[in-house]
Amino acid sequence: MPELTQRPGRRVGASGPLLSDQTGAPKLPGFRKSADHRRPRASAAMLIRPATPADEGAILRLLRQIATEADEPDYGPDCGEVRLLEVIEGCRTLVVEQDGAVIGMSAVRVLDFSGRPDAKHPDPPCAKAAFLMAFGIEAAQRRRGHGTTLFAAMRALLDEEGVEALSLNVSAANEAAQHFYRRMGLAVRSMHMAMELAPQ
Repeated sequence: MPELTQRPGRRVGASGPLLSDQTGAPKLPGFRKSADHRRPRASAAMLIRPATPADEGAILRLLRQIATEADEPDYGPDCGEVRLLEVIEGCRTLVVEQDGAVIGMSAVRVLDFSGRPDAKHPDPPCAKAAFLMAFGIEAAQRRRGHGTTLFAAMRALLDEEGVEALSLNVSAANEAAQHFYRRMGLAVRSMHMAMELAPQ
């Protein structure tokens, strides 16, 4: 399972903790031309905003889709709602709303290492890092720019908080997700390998 890392760029205004009552949509950043950071084209009916408690059902549906595509058996159909929501607990969560329906989400956890000289710093070393816990667009709504627009809004949020690096895990079998993250500017920094051991 590759781990991808990226350093966010310029700071642009954004807001919204996990399941807050805020409804303002974050501004989208103007990225440098590295990788594929072109300004996304989005429908006038699309809104990216901080998640609210009313979004819980849609978020649960998206988390199950993400887990299925990542081949995560611990979060399969039998996984309870409480455990699923624990995945994004403490995250900055944004949702994509299209014509009044939530069709996508991102949940990112910010780790602050400043003032903690004995803390284990990330690679690359930085005062603030973020880990992407969940990111997904409904399968029927893909290839319309929603993912690119959502990633841009998430980056704006991280830039405003002074986050210096972003990383995530992605399933080795999920080539579409790997391709998307590479287009967003991330690169493989390490690789997790595993095997099942049969009882002797």
